[in-house]
Amino acid sequence: MGNNISALLHVPYDNYKVYHPDDTLMFYCSKRKADWYLKRNLAEYVGDNMIKLLFTPGGYGDPLTILEGRTNTCVVDNSSTNLTKHHVVPSQFRKHFPLEYKDKNSCDIAVMSRKNHDKYEIDADKFKQRLFDDFIVDINKEINSAWYTAKSMYRTITYHYDKLPATKQIYFQMKYEGLVERYGFKEEDFVNIYSPYSNDNNKHIVANVGIENLIILWKLHFLKYAKPKYLPEWWKPNMIKIITRKEGVNHQKSELKMVDMFEDENLLQLIIKYDLYEIASLHV
Repeated sequence: MGNNISALLHVPYDNYKVYHPDDTLMFYCSKRKADWYLKRNLAEYVGDNMIKLLFTPGGYGDPLTILEGRTNTCVVDNSSTNLTKHHVVPSQFRKHFPLEYKDKNSCDIAVMSRKNHDKYEIDADKFKQRLFDDFIVDINKEINSAWYTAKSMYRTITYHYDKLPATKQIYFQMKYEGLVERYGFKEEDFVNIYSPYSNDNNKHIVANVGIENLIILWKLHFLKYAKPKYLPEWWKPNMIKIITRKEGVNHQKSELKMVDMFEDENLLQLIIKYDLYEIASLHV
């Protein structure tokens, strides 16, 4: 969970319209991205925060269903100050998705006030812990726990060794060396804030839950616990944006996949397991 310092100091979305050379609206982008095109003579400014590409791109951008500007107000209470962008599907999981599920995909980024964001993150952290408890085997939990213990002892030995009584010096040194030898930890790993084994755990959760299942679970969780009242009309918990590419050709296409949340038995069981059935039934 972030702090107030990381709240955006500018509006989240500049809503510059980007047009195909044939005048078809392709997508919205930031002023920074629009300037990037303009400075490289890849586009021309056509007025009122609109640019037109001067080259023929490999696709037509976003589907019409989601082709609308984003509002710079909180999706929970419509407030317009101290805003931040929230990834509905946490980045720690998305980073393990293949490109077609994460590249140029801002569908599941929601604008929230810092207050509402931080409030929701409390519930989000609990859900992450449930996923960890359910899908990470005991040996991985043991290694993670041992790593944090070894890191704590490493810091104590490095920065406070001279202040410790002789008995404590011996205890910490032996305990630390024992953990390093048993689990094969490396000293350079302890400069990290988080355990390097956590990354493997997130990847393991993605693999075992399933990419589309995980996306839907997080979107349902967001609906249930954040209680957003001002989401775009097109935003659905079972709608997934996928980018397809033709191999060897500079062409990509954005598609929207609607998943039947009650047809797939595995997904349905997960929805029931995590107490999301009621909210899912409201969005069939």
